[in-house]
Amino acid sequence: MKKILALLIITIGFTACNNESSDAHVHAANTVDSNTISEVTTAETITLNKEGKWNADAATNKNVSALQTTAAKLNAQSRQTAEDYHAVSAELQTGLNQLVKECKMKGADHDALHLWLEPVLTETKELKTVTDTVTGERLFHSIRTRLLDYNLYFN
Repeated sequence: MKKILALLIITIGFTACNNESSDAHVHAANTVDSNTISEVTTAETITLNKEGKWNADAATNKNVSALQTTAAKLNAQSRQTAEDYHAVSAELQTGLNQLVKECKMKGADHDALHLWLEPVLTETKELKTVTDTVTGERLFHSIRTRLLDYNLYFN
């Protein structure tokens, strides 16, 4: 039941990013609160569309590029601590909030974006609470790989 409720909450949040209203209430709804994201697993994974890559808008590409830069900065450090992972998680969360806030994509491209985005959101939340560097490294590596994989799936 918790998974269904969490999936419903995420779906509502993702659908909200289609709203183009500039109302402050709508912007607040478009912010991803890492505390409301549960560990939701899905059998669906992102694949290429029939023509190749999915089409993303300029704002999405800009925000994902910023996320990739954030991950690259931590990756360039020779040694990471649990505190480093907490800090990068906070920075990634801010970038993810911006990505969702500026989301204007619709249709199948939008749906594909959310298949790619859901694991990044979940793992970023988990990274925020790591207590050891082994778990932090595993989660960070997965997040960084997913961020880099964006370029494989989206124009």
